[in-house]
Amino acid sequence: VELEDPEDDLSLVTLQELVKGLSTRSSEIHSGLPLRQSFFFTYQCFSNPMQLLKAFQEEFFSPPDPSLGEDQESCAKKRVGIKEILAYWIEENIRDFAEKDTKDLLFSFFSEMEEIKQFAPFGEYLRNTYANSHQRDLDKKDEEKDEEKILGLPPMDITWNAFNEEELAISLTVHEHYLFHKLTFCELLDWNRKDREMFCPNISHLILISNKISGWVTTELVKRTRLSERVRLFEKFISLAHHLLDLRNFSSCFAVVGGLLNSTFWRMKKTWKAANQDVVGSFQKIQALVSHQANYARYRSFLNSSTPPCIPFIGVVLTDLTFIDDGNKDTQLGCINLQKFRLFAKVLFEFKSHINGELNFNTTTSFVSPLLKCPIFSEKEKVKYSNYAEPKDSEAVIIALLELLEKEKERTKTD
Repeated sequence: VELEDPEDDLSLVTLQELVKGLSTRSSEIHSGLPLRQSFFFTYQCFSNPMQLLKAFQEEFFSPPDPSLGEDQESCAKKRVGIKEILAYWIEENIRDFAEKDTKDLLFSFFSEMEEIKQFAPFGEYLRNTYANSHQRDLDKKDEEKDEEKILGLPPMDITWNAFNEEELAISLTVHEHYLFHKLTFCELLDWNRKDREMFCPNISHLILISNKISGWVTTELVKRTRLSERVRLFEKFISLAHHLLDLRNFSSCFAVVGGLLNSTFWRMKKTWKAANQDVVGSFQKIQALVSHQANYARYRSFLNSSTPPCIPFIGVVLTDLTFIDDGNKDTQLGCINLQKFRLFAKVLFEFKSHINGELNFNTTTSFVSPLLKCPIFSEKEKVKYSNYAEPKDSEAVIIALLELLEKEKERTKTD
């Protein structure tokens, strides 16, 4: 069943009405996703595990309501539905029950079921489901500890003429793959909060890395005073962008392209002309792929046709979520605007489907650790060095350099 109409009967609901609907219609397709999947992707935007669990508990034990057309048979089906939706919740989101109060309420719910003969099998089934999911989560935490080892890898030599483009791309992709898998849906949905630095540490770190990559690319280029060195490094960065694209690391590919298109390097026409034009042509193809034109249409198409795992450009994901947030209210007429949260869920589902999967390669060195320590020029410094390396007015540059020399002499005398 496809329900795309924003006026359908599960668009504006109270939490209890939504719980009732989930118990009987959880498999219905809304905005391209099963209702239960889109609900659990986003429910913490308008509720919390404790409140939701209490709502399910109340609905499970409530008697048939004739005024709603309920009888014993429909009520029995509703309870089966609640058992199934609880099992799905536990299997997919076991960490929602990490808080002691929530876990205690969940086990109390199991016990209440088990005390009533006709519901005892439900309680036993859900208790076993919890035990199995909890063990899987413990195993997953052990895997996460192993993945954290990448943070302690020895630093790579990122000197401009020493780094290997393919090794750098692999190291960066392994690190970002780890960070993307640490992202939670709540963190993505919290990005528009005023205090997002507190609630979105992984997103902030990913953005920091992207900005550092772009800054590093531009800085290393404009401070090369020899044309031959700039050309060599320019071609190395284009090669790096190709390797990142091959690895489907769109996040860092965007960052490298951004560094190469910084106005302070873009103006250095001698470098662009002296580079191998076939190489420059290949860069222009990547540039077109990551263009923001038509709302990143070419990038979106390429991403959707790529085999996971991929590392998407986080900026597009956050922009899509912001667009939905700005255009839709959380509540209307005192009810939850579920249509908004379905749209959120669709973006989150696509994001999850792109990053899912394991990498078939690894790294022995870290690029990120030396990158974060690497000094990056300010925009003002980039302009100055760019003009020194490829001046429009040679005489003006010579005068500026002589003035710097005189200032240095004066400083030396003073010292």
